Amino acid sequence: MGCPFSWKGYVGMWFATLVGCRIDIIKAQATEKRGNDMLHTLEKGEYPKGHRYWSNATGDLNAALEDLPVQLRRVLDELWSDGYGVECYLVEWNGRYCVQLSAMYDESYAADLGMGYPELVELARGRAEELGAERPDLHVVFAEDVDQWKANDPFTEIWVVMPWDVDADAFHEVSDWLDSRCRFNE
Repeated sequence: MGCPFSWKGYVGMWFATLVGCRIDIIKAQATEKRGNDMLHTLEKGEYPKGHRYWSNATGDLNAALEDLPVQLRRVLDELWSDGYGVECYLVEWNGRYCVQLSAMYDESYAADLGMGYPELVELARGRAEELGAERPDLHVVFAEDVDQWKANDPFTEIWVVMPWDVDADAFHEVSDWLDSRCRFNE
């Protein structure tokens, strides 16, 4: 459906006269707004246009380190870890650099819970709605049946997407919160 950081939500520009650079300030927009929550639902089986992974969940970069934008270098150096309990990615969404936390749900996890994958997808959809309502200050994304590796083995994800310059303490609090809320029957 689109990026939670939309240029339509543009609120202004600041010009840094001493260094001659322009800083765009954007306001987040929800693609689906119910009450005061921020839940984004992607088209089934599709990643949004303009969404690019700069890393995988193990921190391997999809580009040379010297090609990594300075904003994502800050994410890599100060925020990224494989120890959060949820997966952490460096991403770009319509030109906006972000850090993305992801909880993944697949057929194997459904079997471990003693249910079918379609039932697990509905549980995850409900959980994404709850998370969006609990934390209206965050962008929660529900991505159903995505197949990132094109292996004909789709899975469903819940993402929490934050801008690259999120405060480190706030980021760690959110990663702990998502980890505590993303599992079923454990």
